Amino acid sequence: MKNTVLSILLALVFASIAQAQKEISAKEIIQKINLKENVSYQNVVITGDLDLTRLDNSQLDTKNKGDNKRYVSQVISEIKFTNCVFKGKVLAHYSEERNITSYKTDFLEAATFINCTFEEAASFRHTKFFKQTNFSNCQFQRKIDFRHTSFNQASTFYASEFNEDADFRHTSVKETFDFNNVVFKEEADFRHVKFPAYQNFSGSIFNEFADFGHTTFKKGVDFSNVQFLKESDFRHAYFAKPSNLENTRFDGETDFKHANIKPTKD
Repeated sequence: MKNTVLSILLALVFASIAQAQKEISAKEIIQKINLKENVSYQNVVITGDLDLTRLDNSQLDTKNKGDNKRYVSQVISEIKFTNCVFKGKVLAHYSEERNITSYKTDFLEAATFINCTFEEAASFRHTKFFKQTNFSNCQFQRKIDFRHTSFNQASTFYASEFNEDADFRHTSVKETFDFNNVVFKEEADFRHVKFPAYQNFSGSIFNEFADFGHTTFKKGVDFSNVQFLKESDFRHAYFAKPSNLENTRFDGETDFKHANIKPTKD
């Protein structure tokens, strides 16, 4: 009996130690990035805000036009997070009050976030991803900001879920940009995005307002089996051929004014 109790106690102790080992500080990640080390974590909980805007290599952007100052940090190493939970904010962009000074971060190598949970807001506004970017099967529990973000190589948000607003206005896309089987629980904004390759939104669900005003699908788009459960706006959108709207569901009001196609509801 004593041996059994002792075994249980030891198991609990080791389980507690293992659990503690799975929690790391965001500061530890920043330290690795500043040392130009590749970052790779799996099954860990990241505590604190992961603020990438004040890296050691941050420099004033002398090419930035206007009266405001902008500082740019660069993540030179490859980063990869798998099955991780970010407890704090993830910041690759930050603006001080009245936008007098802003800070942004560029990723020079591949950036991978697979099956990760972002519990707080995340901002990648004005960020440049120079290599492949993977946000597949992620949970964004707060607002996500990708306004004016540049994706220079293939990128994917396959099967991710956005629980609050997803803002992709004026995003610059150079190659494929995968959004199939994605769930948008709040507003999704893709205004003024030009998709250069055949764009995949198949199987996605838009629970609230979906805005594709002035969006261009240069080589067509796959909206098959997509559900627009509330209002959707496609004013001035351009759909090149082939564009697939098979089994697309429009439950709310739709606006295709000045778009080059006029789909009808079933």
